[in-house]
Amino acid sequence: MQPAEAASNATQSELAALEFVLSPAAAPLLEELAQASLDEAHTLTLLTRLRRTVAPALATALLTQARLRRRAQVKFTAAARMVFTAEALEQATAETPAAQRGAA
Repeated sequence: MQPAEAASNATQSELAALEFVLSPAAAPLLEELAQASLDEAHTLTLLTRLRRTVAPALATALLTQARLRRRAQVKFTAAARMVFTAEALEQATAETPAAQRGAA
């Protein structure tokens, strides 16, 4: 496989995972994860449970999104309804400073 093909396949896989995370089918799974302990010690248990209903790549995407949303709660009041990437979350300015800068 050529590097461009590998990158293209990764992008297609990531897009499929994102589409699933945004789908109505993912909502109850994300809600369940929002109530769970998401620390590293529970990763295997959480992924095993998710993989009973979704493909492994989708289970990983769900767990990643749930963890990102949990981290985002300190920056965004609507974090539970938002979609994040790790890079974007790290660079994001919290709502309050962003609103203050916008009002200035």
